[in-house]
Amino acid sequence: MPQLGIGCANFGGQIYGNNLKPIKNRDVARMILTAYAAGVRHFDSAEAYGLANRRLKEAHINGATLATKIKPGEWPTHGFDVCYFHDGRFNEDVAARLHSEGYLVGVSVYTMEEALGALKSRYLEYLQV
Repeated sequence: MPQLGIGCANFGGQIYGNNLKPIKNRDVARMILTAYAAGVRHFDSAEAYGLANRRLKEAHINGATLATKIKPGEWPTHGFDVCYFHDGRFNEDVAARLHSEGYLVGVSVYTMEEALGALKSRYLEYLQV
């Protein structure tokens, strides 16, 4: 059975510059802990999600994987387990470097073609559709 994960875009108060109604820190923490208690062990975030990355790190969820998205030419911040290429922009050389530095590698895709292309990589460990 696939691992269940939760997207944390709404935890940060913005997505790609679009402001959302802010969620209070205590409510974010409660959502994270409730999801964890229900068996969720994969939390997906991104720098573009505003405060979401920081709030996930502050929750100190042991035994969970924390994921972030990376853009071409960027390198992930520390404290994350999984680095997702976004929009199917998978790069084998970058994936090899991420893997060599201890990160798990994933890709977020929108099309079957993107998924099939990424599945050819020996470094791919997470596929988000």
